[in-house]
Amino acid sequence: APLFLHLLSSSLAIFLSICLFILLYFFSISAFIFSLFLSLHISLFRFLFLSVFWTSYWESLRLCRGLRGGLRLLCPIIELQVCQLQAYNHCDVIRHRWLTSGTQLITHPHVRAGPTAGSL
Repeated sequence: APLFLHLLSSSLAIFLSICLFILLYFFSISAFIFSLFLSLHISLFRFLFLSVFWTSYWESLRLCRGLRGGLRLLCPIIELQVCQLQAYNHCDVIRHRWLTSGTQLITHPHVRAGPTAGSL
């Protein structure tokens, strides 16, 4: 009987620890996804607010580079839209870079005013 109780208690302990591990794993993944979504949501909101209402193109580029994950692939499209919105002279440079490199991100620390459409 003591051996049976010992096996039962050890198997119960193993089962409970597995359940606890799964529960903690689930909550940690959920917390990670929630925090990631929250940070992305705040970054996107700040980006849209600054680019549309604050009209700060350079700040918008900096925030766009701060996006994480797959949303970073939207950066060239967002940069082009913001550029068209604010009618900067180097929109054609960004458009040309975006069209020739697909979804490759602008990696320069600053996008300087470049050639116009006539010189490309």
